[in-house]
Amino acid sequence: MKRVGMSHNLTNSYIYTSYAIFHVGSNDLDNTRHDDSSLQDCLQKTDELVARAKTSFPNATIVLSQVLPRGHHPDSTLNKNIKNYNQSVLQKYKDEEKMLYIRHKKLSTSKHLYKRDGIHLDDVTGTSL
Repeated sequence: MKRVGMSHNLTNSYIYTSYAIFHVGSNDLDNTRHDDSSLQDCLQKTDELVARAKTSFPNATIVLSQVLPRGHHPDSTLNKNIKNYNQSVLQKYKDEEKMLYIRHKKLSTSKHLYKRDGIHLDDVTGTSL
């Protein structure tokens, strides 16, 4: 599997690719604490990424991964924006053909799987799922 950053230009067509999996938005959404327009920017960038992926991987199912909550405060502005982003993405793509949305229920609710910062997965427990 090739790892592609959100801003990477997907220009090559890979007709044999079955799935294009994207876990994007976490760092960009972190900016929403300081700039309210960042949430809309992230949604727009996600739409652009999905459009490019559909063109680049015409036979693939596009998979979007839920952005996980961050830190130790579930009611923080950041986590509210993450929740709004996830809900918007799910609603937009839930009925589209060849689109999947992955929810990480265990990672969203089990804080013991994270390092002390509440952001990164613990090297032992969080990555062994």
